[in-house]
Order: sequence, then C-alpha cells, then structure tokens
Amino acid sequence: MRMVVKMLMRLMRMSLRVGYRPALPAAPVTEWACWHADGLQLGASCPAELAAAETLLCLPTYVARCGAAEHALAAERCAGQVASVQQALGRDAARLIIALQYAPGARQGALERCGAIYAALPPAARQDICFILIGGLGKVAALNCCIAQLRAMPPQLRYFGWLDDDIRFAPACFADLRSHLERHPGCDMAGAHKVPVANTQAVATWYNRLKRVAKSTAVAYPHGCALLLRWPVIADGMPARFTSDDGYLAMALFDEHSAQPFHRMAIVPAALCWHVVGGPAAQIWGRVHRTIYENILLLSYFPVSKSARFFRSAIIHGLHAVPRSPRAALNIVLKLVLIGLYLRACCVLLLWGALGRPMRDVNWSPYLGLNLPQAGGGTTSGIE
Repeated sequence: MRMVVKMLMRLMRMSLRVGYRPALPAAPVTEWACWHADGLQLGASCPAELAAAETLLCLPTYVARCGAAEHALAAERCAGQVASVQQALGRDAARLIIALQYAPGARQGALERCGAIYAALPPAARQDICFILIGGLGKVAALNCCIAQLRAMPPQLRYFGWLDDDIRFAPACFADLRSHLERHPGCDMAGAHKVPVANTQAVATWYNRLKRVAKSTAVAYPHGCALLLRWPVIADGMPARFTSDDGYLAMALFDEHSAQPFHRMAIVPAALCWHVVGGPAAQIWGRVHRTIYENILLLSYFPVSKSARFFRSAIIHGLHAVPRSPRAALNIVLKLVLIGLYLRACCVLLLWGALGRPMRDVNWSPYLGLNLPQAGGGTTSGIE
C-alpha cells in the first residue's frame, strides 16, 4: 500500500505540471474601518484598538454571502466568542476582525454593509470589532491580508484564529481552545469539536451518514470553521496558491517522522460547534469535486514521503484493516471510491493539459444560502 500511495503522489505531481496553470492574482486593495465617538474612521494600517489584544479572531466573509441582518447575527455570534475570552483575561485581551470581501467596483456597497452590521449589533459587541475591507474574494486571501497587516503591530499578539459565518458555537468555545493551548505548550493549533447536522434534503441525510462511516477510523484534526493558532505559527501567512486554509495548516504541522504525527494539533472536546452537512445533490458533488482538487494541490506541494503518510493517515485511513462488520466493509468501499476520484481528477488534469486548456484555479463551491444549524438540531436558512 505504501508504494501504491507514493506512486499516486507522483501521478498527482505530474498531472499538475501538465494540466494546471494558476493565474497569479493581484494583491487586493485593503482598508480598515472602525467606529469611534466621532464616527467612522478609515485607514490603511491596523487600528490602535488591536494593539493591546493578545488574542485576535477573524471572521472572513463577503458582501454577497447573505443579507445585512444575517451578517449582523453572524458577527454577534463571533463577538460572543471574543467575550468568552475577555471574561477570563480582561476586556483588552481579545478583539474580533471582520474581513469583509467585495467584488471589483463594489467598495461603496461594502462600506454600507459594514455600517449596517455595526448598527445592528448590540452596543456591548460594537466596541470589540474592527472591519477590514478587502477588494477581492477568497478565504485564504482574506486571512493573508489580515495577517500581513498584523505583522506590523507591536509583539503583543499571542494567538490568532478564525471562525465561519454559518456555525453555532458553544458559549466558551474559543476560551476553551485558548485554555488548551496554554496548558499544552507542544500543541500549536487547536480546533473545535464539530457536531454535524444534516441539511433538510434527503440526499444530505444520506451524505451525512456516509461521512460518519468514512470518518469512523479517522484521526480528527482542526478544521477552519473554528480554530486557534499560536501567532508565530501563522505569522507568515499561507501560500497564495491554496484555497484550503485548514488543509494547508494540517499538512504543514503534520510530523511525518513521529509515531504521533498529529501531535502539534488537537481537537478540544469541550469546544463544541455545530455545522450543516450537505445540500442539493449537485452542490454536494461540487463540494466533493473541489475538495479533491484542493487536496491534490496540497499533496503535491509537500515532499512525497510526507504527503504519502498524510494521505494514508488522514484521507484513506482504515483501508488497510480487515473488515469485521458491514460498517467497516462500507468504510473500505468508500476509501476505494475516494482513491478512484483522485485518479479521475489526475486523468482530467492530464487531458485538459494535453488539449492546451489547463485548469486555472480551484473554484469555491458553497452551498447556496447561509444554512445555520439550530440549537436543538435541524437547520435554518436565513435570518434567525
């Protein structure tokens, strides 16, 4: 199996060389927006309010994601996580950055959305939030913009993390993540324990069940919907070629030479978050398709030996086991199907390259609408 996996890693590299020619994006225009007693202030550098914080959380989102009311509710949920850290360490210990992206030519709409979010927030939450407006789209690009700006600040910052806008969090989720990093100096990245909630479609319920089977032998590692890192680990940002933030970090921190290769990252059981799984069948396939190509980019970036072990440990885990139950047998079937999808993607890249039409990027494939899990299970779309 090890030799087969290494051959697959080399095939991925070759298929990318032949069939992938990424366009180099221009550096997006960024500006900060904060409200003070005398009104809105715009600036090119980090606001002074962030300088004293030792923990910063970032909410990457974009204007077209949802309406102003939904954005405000998402910001309020994230501000609650900042408050949980402040309760333990004091008000100046943590702040929230809302990284609001917009399409070219839509700056005025982004400013108006900032104002609408700010106006809809409870007064207690407003004082802990700054906005950074980013003229471009892409989660990794948005995070990199924030990180690059924060590098110029005084060296007070110790932890940096981010949250998704369609997640519900336990009240002290990020306080628990920070506490874990404080108590475990060998851990560099802590993530929430994700609780999946199937979307309303029948195919989403089916998909959620298959995912549970596929993950039954997995070693869990943090995902980008709710994670916190030590600042030195993320201070240089992430390579712009990637669209997967958590995938890159998991690969970068993966220790291929250790008996416990995931020892630099952890899932914190008490730090719960709820997320919606699935959607219409076409959108599920779009997400799977995107993930396959994202992973090929990641696996081809790192040395073959490291990528091969990560692939065996994190992607096709459990394939080597002798099935002792129908569930275990289904898990093996799913992993074989997954390998087939990677082979298919390599063939597609080779074909497009041979035709002189190489792939230019890996497009983001969101589920339409802001699907938010309800507190007691189930989902809701739109305003709470």
